[in-house]
Amino acid sequence: MSNTKLTPDLIDKMIDRFSKASERFVKDIEKQIHMIDKRIKAFVDQGESTTTRLMETLDKELRSQINGLRKEVEHLAHELTVTRPGTTRSAPAVTRTTKPAAKRATKAASTRPPTKATARKSPTKRVAAAA
Repeated sequence: MSNTKLTPDLIDKMIDRFSKASERFVKDIEKQIHMIDKRIKAFVDQGESTTTRLMETLDKELRSQINGLRKEVEHLAHELTVTRPGTTRSAPAVTRTTKPAAKRATKAASTRPPTKATARKSPTKRVAAAA
């Protein structure tokens, strides 16, 4: 054991040293907190700018694709008007006042007794029969 006695001067010196050490410690922690805050802010800013760039890129790409599809649809509509003379792009839709043929056929088939289908001859047999 040491022979040093705790005197009031020694206690004051120790308190002073602890006080200075704790002040340095607090300053170091504050510096680290400040640096961490800067890094967090930089990460958040970088994330925001990246998100903004991504959204702008997506917006530009989607608009480009939509415009391309619009042009393709217009081209196809033009092709339809060229291949089908007499029809126009702005022609009104035809409304049906009668039943579609498929519905009439199923209704007629359900009310009539089934009939035998006539056998059709192939074109080669017709030619041979005619000769």
